[in-house]
Amino acid sequence: MHKIFVDTAVKEGFHSEELMAKVYKKGNLKGLKEIPVKIRRLFRTAAEISPEDHLEMQAAYQEYTDNAVSKTINLQGNSKREDVAHIYIRAYEKGLKGITIFRYGSKMGTMVKFNDVD
Repeated sequence: MHKIFVDTAVKEGFHSEELMAKVYKKGNLKGLKEIPVKIRRLFRTAAEISPEDHLEMQAAYQEYTDNAVSKTINLQGNSKREDVAHIYIRAYEKGLKGITIFRYGSKMGTMVKFNDVD
């Protein structure tokens, strides 16, 4: 649990050990009515940020850096080959020097095939 989130929960008055256990088990704040909407919007996980927004973040840093900036672009587990291609093309168009893509569910010890046929 991130310290800033816990501190915010205490400061905003919604902290409880039960709620913190619930957040820890769930892994995000989505749908937890006990947490104010403004806080749920502020504390998002990487999976809740669109791939395009991940690219925008990386581009913002890359613009002022001569070296390559490293940033993981998170994709949903049901992403298709076209989604991956789109991200690489957009990264190239934005002048990014390199990206890393993580597709949820792909790190299970075996290769996860795309739904498309080669």
